[in-house]
Amino acid sequence: MNPPMDEQLIVVRRMFGCGTDAKDFYRRYAGSAPEQKQTLNRVAWRLWFTLLLRYHSNIQAQPHFSPSDQYYIDHVMLPSLEIYLLFTCIDALVQPVPHRQFPDWLSTHSNDQSWDIAAIRRLHSRYQQEMGVGANLRRAFADLPTPLVEWLANNVWVYATDDRPPFDRMQEPQKTVELIRNYFYNVRRNQFTHSSWPLPTAVEDNIELSDGWVMNPACWDYEIDEQRPRLQPRKGIDEATILRLIVDAMGLKILGIAMDSSLIHAYISNQSRLSAFYGFFGDVYQNAEWLQSCMNYVEDGKGLYYNYLDACDIPPLRSDWASIISDRFVVDYQLEAGLKEVTLLYLNQVQQLNAAIARFNDLHAPVTAGCVDRGMAIAERRKAIRQFFVEQSATVAFKSVVDMPSRVQMRNLWLIARDPSYS
Repeated sequence: MNPPMDEQLIVVRRMFGCGTDAKDFYRRYAGSAPEQKQTLNRVAWRLWFTLLLRYHSNIQAQPHFSPSDQYYIDHVMLPSLEIYLLFTCIDALVQPVPHRQFPDWLSTHSNDQSWDIAAIRRLHSRYQQEMGVGANLRRAFADLPTPLVEWLANNVWVYATDDRPPFDRMQEPQKTVELIRNYFYNVRRNQFTHSSWPLPTAVEDNIELSDGWVMNPACWDYEIDEQRPRLQPRKGIDEATILRLIVDAMGLKILGIAMDSSLIHAYISNQSRLSAFYGFFGDVYQNAEWLQSCMNYVEDGKGLYYNYLDACDIPPLRSDWASIISDRFVVDYQLEAGLKEVTLLYLNQVQQLNAAIARFNDLHAPVTAGCVDRGMAIAERRKAIRQFFVEQSATVAFKSVVDMPSRVQMRNLWLIARDPSYS
């Protein structure tokens, strides 16, 4: 059962409306043909699903999982599936040319009745270029807006040799776009579809363009040749981010909106915000879980890290994303200005707890394997840890960090993250 039309429009706006004027976007959508609306609706829901796959899927390590099992899930299967699904969005958005069978096509392209084998092969090659499976994709990539083509040429290196790419010179933009299409179509889509062949993939946790290039592990997992180029994105973006931007341009084109440099900047900025929001969510929930485990240590002498803490320092809480996210709020909006204050306060509280943890670790060394009277040493250490947790649990910082997942401000952050086109 499909969602109601107004709900579909909301999702289309969330996925394709980043940086656009909302009223103009709705007007263009309303004036689109029914089949165009259906295509945009289906693709928008799939785009949203790929965001959930990227940021919400959390396949917890199980006791029977080896490190290689977990690596395969996190760094091979999940990102390969994300990239595959994003390329199917391009498949759906490409405007197809009516298909013609080879004999019908042939009658309009040659009157010569004395073909030799070589001539027939040349004609069939032309036919595949014009009517083959990838023909529509070639046309669509060749028709990408100029600002996007230039952005891709500046931020994505694609090459088909074993030599190190010459990063110090400008790529030819249209050739770059064709190589990008070739890479995603032949290396990522076709191998995953027809051979169940995923590839190890570099995924950027913090999407933010910076100097330098990523050595893409996907490009070292197959035999290199002219048909299988290598792709290296600039630091701060990854393959999925590149595809999302291309999908966005193709969706906007259906609505008659040409992607320009301002829309590219808005889209990448919002992807950067999303990565920071979801990183912060992960820190908040993990910190709260850890502190609750500390109280289990106090109450029943168990807890998640009970035996671990005998021989190791108390680990600090996670604070990296609270620092990163504070720079990605749009403080012109009152809601976001308030949320920035909340995240900075949360960062301060986490830092207070980490300072207390550092002081404890300096005063109470873990018990080593060669310790004399190790049993007594462990008992004394556990008593000190228990007392430390009791003291910290009475502080405002401890209570605030534990309660953070249930606060209304977290709900507001989730609402903003759900709508990438919010600002």
